Amino acid sequence: MIIKVNMDEIQKWSARLAFLVMFFGLFAYLLLWELSDSTAILGDIHESFFNWPGAKLLDTPLLGLTLVTGSLVHELIHAAFFLPFLPSTFKGLKFGYLKEKMALYVHLKEPISVTGFRIGVIMPVIILGIFPIIFGLLNGFLSALLFGILLTVAAVGDLLLLAKTRHLHSGY
Repeated sequence: MIIKVNMDEIQKWSARLAFLVMFFGLFAYLLLWELSDSTAILGDIHESFFNWPGAKLLDTPLLGLTLVTGSLVHELIHAAFFLPFLPSTFKGLKFGYLKEKMALYVHLKEPISVTGFRIGVIMPVIILGIFPIIFGLLNGFLSALLFGILLTVAAVGDLLLLAKTRHLHSGY
């Protein structure tokens, strides 16, 4: 079975997800860190940003490099979690780059179980999105929270693929 998601659908859901994740993430951050006025918020953002070692990855000159590296790591995470479920391991994967969409990708060249597919699809969202969000919230690092939000929103295509497989039994 071939499952596809078109770019219009991804863009529509990206905007919605960005709003929801940003709203709830920042709301939770403000509740947890009890910021009472705008100067406290600005001071905390400054403090949080410069105290988190990963903050340099979000510095403006390095943002492009961060996004490219994040995309590469995202695809490598997919591959690493698909591999145990593929009969021929690396031969079952195809890596590439779509110039017109400026996107790296990893495709499966052979069948995989529904469970293996779902695990491989969700892991970049968990590792690069959800974990940094949780880390940022628990430790008061707004930059980690924003990094996690950015990479969660960037993975909306993966989330749509998961949604499109919800009707499939995991035993297939």
